[in-house]
Amino acid sequence: MRIILLSVSIFSAVAGALAIYGVSTRNTVDPYAREYLLMAQRAPDRLQELISAALPGCLDLAARPFVADTAVADLATKTLFKSGILMVEGKTAEQSSGEVVPYILDHARSLSPAQKTNFADLMKSGQFGPDTLLCVYSSVKAAHATRVDMKAIAWDLRG
Repeated sequence: MRIILLSVSIFSAVAGALAIYGVSTRNTVDPYAREYLLMAQRAPDRLQELISAALPGCLDLAARPFVADTAVADLATKTLFKSGILMVEGKTAEQSSGEVVPYILDHARSLSPAQKTNFADLMKSGQFGPDTLLCVYSSVKAAHATRVDMKAIAWDLRG
């Protein structure tokens, strides 16, 4: 039952991030959105690694112990991964909640009671608000933008 209540709070965070995202882009299409979706489809593990690496830096110091547990950090990463997909797909808040809540419930089944409590405490701490979501996605975007395209380098070396 706690996870269901937390899913609602995560939905609120996603809705807030969607609102901020819409205002910040002034309802224009973000060129990075396509890249994010392609990366989510072609290399979901890599994208989740980037999210996982960015997450602790975007949390307050008091919330970082919650993601010290690998299973809790993994669920938080998967939640942000799914939220990002919904954001760039342009889903409404109602559509997002219809997907995020069952997603969290499905992935939370494998957690122990202590891990569920840690995840619940992380969500209750307010750390998954729009600021954290935008911090994580900005970090992922920056990491993606600065990556070295090895195919292009190899092609240039041949010429």
